[in-house]
Amino acid sequence: MCFALVGKVLEFDGKEAKVDFEGVRKRVNSEFIKVKRGDKVLVFNNFVIERL
Repeated sequence: MCFALVGKVLEFDGKEAKVDFEGVRKRVNSEFIKVKRGDKVLVFNNFVIERL
């Protein structure tokens, strides 16, 4: 079974975005999905897979 997490983009730098998952902040790969600050994103396996 697999699951993805919803987070909010705090900042981004090229291919990486800093995402907040309800208090836990992590850098994830955003190379395939264009994101901007404030976007809600779906993250699976350290990759942004969809912008919500």
